[in-house]
Amino acid sequence: MPVDLPEPNGIIQDARGGEVPVWQCPHCQQMKRIEDFGWRKRDDIHPGQNVWHKQSWCMDCRGQL
Repeated sequence: MPVDLPEPNGIIQDARGGEVPVWQCPHCQQMKRIEDFGWRKRDDIHPGQNVWHKQSWCMDCRGQL
C-alpha cells in the first residue's frame, strides 16, 4: 500500500546512534517521529490506488480536540 510521506523537518539521534527523521506538528510545534502521527486514506487524489497520507497534527494534539 503506497504511503505519501512529506520530507522530514529534521533528524534526531536514537539510542544506538542512528538517525531518525522527525516532523513538526503544526499545532504544538514539537518535533516528533512518524509513529506519533496518524494516517488518513485519500481516495480523492489518486482514485483506486489506496494512498495514505500523514495527518497534519500529532495524535496527542488530535486527542485534545
